[in-house]
Amino acid sequence: IKSETRDQRSDSSIKKCVSQENMSYSSPAQQHRRRELWAWLILGCAATNVIFLGGKRRAFGVFVAQLHAEFNGTISLAELNWIGDSYAAVGYMTTTLSTSVILSSGRRFQFFQMLGTLAILLACITSAFVPNPHWLFLTHTVFHGVGSSLILSTVGL
Repeated sequence: IKSETRDQRSDSSIKKCVSQENMSYSSPAQQHRRRELWAWLILGCAATNVIFLGGKRRAFGVFVAQLHAEFNGTISLAELNWIGDSYAAVGYMTTTLSTSVILSSGRRFQFFQMLGTLAILLACITSAFVPNPHWLFLTHTVFHGVGSSLILSTVGL
């Protein structure tokens, strides 16, 4: 009788692992492996974003010279440097908040990685069309700072 019960248990555990869409057998080890590969893919994308963020952050001086020439000297170099430095500061200051939001939302890393990437894309696109250099504080500092905060938080978790 015990062997029948054991067989029935193994049958029911196998039935739980059979996907309903294609009715193919997927063991718990295979499911774990897929989740693990997906996690490594997310981490790889996040790390790539951090590499690009760091490069842009360290090379912002190149943008300062071009922006100063573009706006015909209507804004000082110091103000342009503040824009570059303040987006890094906003990013670092909001990392605690974005980490808390990611954790409280059930660790939806893919969603927040994509949201951060879209915020940085929005920052870059809107910064290209500003009529006044002072708008860069909103378009570049705030959008880019929050976006980089989301990416750094995703990688850190």
